[in-house]
Amino acid sequence: MHNLEKYEMSISLNVLNHLGLNLYSNTPAVLSEVIANSWDADATEVKIDIDIGKNIITISDNGDGMDIDDINKKFLLVGYRKREIGATTTPKGRKPMGRKGIGKLSLFSIADKIYVYSKKNEIKEAFLMDADEIRKIIKEDEKEGKAFGKYNPEPKQFDNSIIGESGTVIKISGLKKNLTRATVNGLRKRIARRFGIIRKGIDFKIFLNSQEIIFLDRDYFYKARFLFQYGGYDYSSHCEKLDIDKDTKEKMCYSRECKFDEEGNISETGVYEISGWVAIARHSNDLDEKNDGQDDNLNNVSIVVREKVAQEDILHEYRLGGMITKYIFGEIYANFLDDDNLEDIATSGRQKIIENDPRYIALKVIYRKRIKVYME
Repeated sequence: MHNLEKYEMSISLNVLNHLGLNLYSNTPAVLSEVIANSWDADATEVKIDIDIGKNIITISDNGDGMDIDDINKKFLLVGYRKREIGATTTPKGRKPMGRKGIGKLSLFSIADKIYVYSKKNEIKEAFLMDADEIRKIIKEDEKEGKAFGKYNPEPKQFDNSIIGESGTVIKISGLKKNLTRATVNGLRKRIARRFGIIRKGIDFKIFLNSQEIIFLDRDYFYKARFLFQYGGYDYSSHCEKLDIDKDTKEKMCYSRECKFDEEGNISETGVYEISGWVAIARHSNDLDEKNDGQDDNLNNVSIVVREKVAQEDILHEYRLGGMITKYIFGEIYANFLDDDNLEDIATSGRQKIIENDPRYIALKVIYRKRIKVYME
């Protein structure tokens, strides 16, 4: 008989509702949290398998895996602050993407049953997290006046065929929305657009139904007519349809300074350093898309922190005149927004940045001054 108290999660119903059931509203955002955990576990491969018939999503990695202590004291500990308790870099020297330890709750935004299998140093663990059981147990405990409810995930039989030497597999079932072929097609580009770690030279690969997700799966670089880029990476190499300067016969790609002071002035000693790109599309309707039955608009500039999208758009913060604003899209990488020695800058919903944080204010000042270049 299984020991039903082998695994334990302590959490209030309010936290579950706020940070779990309502944490994210879309599948790509949820899967991005799982992928980020794989990155933090030093995985080199993440495989996402979608079974449309069974309505199941399975995410597996070849990372470090978890033993019983890791599961109870880290994975199931909501609010585990890995950067404060552990090292600020992984054994492979990566900077962790995760911070507050609530990403796993996002899984309940899209499904009710989460199966977890993990293997570390030949130690194998397997359990089920059931959203309905969590709600039931915590409500009972709260009726008794307990501040926190205790939930014991159900131990399951480990499947030896799904993990090699080490790693973690998360099977998401009981999905609240049926999967379709359009879901798979849209998911590829949406995941590609959420991570910078799929560029060449980084030992980390993501596969969707056995096909690797690559940088060009973002499927928007060909829309660029002019390109402005920051930092050392040459994004113009992906932009096959840039206009050609009549005089120089070169692609219309312009490098810009990337270090600034808090007033947005260019400064070699500036503490605010950005990278990335901003492009101008040929036609405004080039930035309108329809994915999985949903209308997407690429007319935005996303903020990327530690190679993962931290905020979908900064462009909407500015009421800039002129038709040119309808043609702008891009990505700004700003790692200074996530300093290990400073407070977490993300909102509790994990999809935006705290607007009154001095670092974000500095970024907005920089962006406001730099965007004038594109208006001229």
